[in-house]
Amino acid sequence: MNKFWTHIDNIDRKKGLYLIIAMFFSIIHIYIFYIYTGVLVLLFAIKAIRLFISLRRLDFLDINEKGYKTDRQKRGEFLIIISVFTFIVILFLSYRSNLEAFWNSIHGTSLICISICLGFSGLAIYFNNFFLRFVGILCTTIFGFMALLLVINLILNILLWAMHEGDLEYLNHILSFFEPTNLILSSFLFTEKFLFDFIIVIIYSIVFLSLIILIHPPYQLEQLGNVLKISNIFISVSSTIIFFYVSIKFSSISLPEYKEAILPIIESDNQYSQSLDDLKKYISTFSKANIINMGTVLFTPYIIALLITNFILELKKNNSKNRASKIFEEYIELDDLSKDREIMEKKYFYYTGDKNLWRAYKKLNEK
Repeated sequence: MNKFWTHIDNIDRKKGLYLIIAMFFSIIHIYIFYIYTGVLVLLFAIKAIRLFISLRRLDFLDINEKGYKTDRQKRGEFLIIISVFTFIVILFLSYRSNLEAFWNSIHGTSLICISICLGFSGLAIYFNNFFLRFVGILCTTIFGFMALLLVINLILNILLWAMHEGDLEYLNHILSFFEPTNLILSSFLFTEKFLFDFIIVIIYSIVFLSLIILIHPPYQLEQLGNVLKISNIFISVSSTIIFFYVSIKFSSISLPEYKEAILPIIESDNQYSQSLDDLKKYISTFSKANIINMGTVLFTPYIIALLITNFILELKKNNSKNRASKIFEEYIELDDLSKDREIMEKKYFYYTGDKNLWRAYKKLNEK
């Protein structure tokens, strides 16, 4: 039995990656895929449980280690395992024909987002990285994930443009997304029909951002708080830029021209054939308020979620400080030979206790 647990504990990132790659090869037959996926999920679940128990006991926390590197890496690893586990389950369930409607809904895409979000959060904790935390927050909604893909695509196009010695064709391709006609078509997706989905996205965003805060160890909350502040600034600046861009670009003079230019595009493109009548009606009544509404739909989930989660973050930080104070009081009362002293020390530093106070107490105690 001990050998079994040893093998489970030894499933590191490299071996785990091999197992996942093997899972994709097992797709040659659907039943082999089901069996292999089930075994893989079970292995990851067992490893995650073992790791979770160790993390709860603070087995990896060394108070003398800079940045508690081992502990944060194990916590990051745990979240990455959960992310992979979630993704595998989603992949497995996506093959179920009776669940096809669910995966095509906002609920299914939101679950994919949480899988990605957990992955980036795990990497952020593992590397203690500011940027990865920001990306994790961005991926809490499908809009943010799509924006991330858009940015990656934009970077790739810029690289292609640079490689082709500034060929205008590639530059035009980069800027084409921001063309008024494309923005009008994009805004069609954010009509009243999707109001319910919009509300669902807000709820998921709040839940996912709250989850990010809860899964972060207390000693990393300070940096997470800074990331949330930067996210607030980013959202505010982006929404302001959109407002001014729309005000300038969609003037009363140019708007009729854009409407006229877009009609041949939708009539000749088969992808708009099913909703052609609705789209024509939408274009005929289109105004720049529609673009502003699109911006509202994109940014409101983050604005509301960030407001609420900032409050949750402050609560968690205050709770951590209070727990550290109580732990310190209990530690003082302990006997010098007590077995609980070591774990109490770990808990005190885990909950971001005052290091200067701790050092002062230790010096006084030594005398």
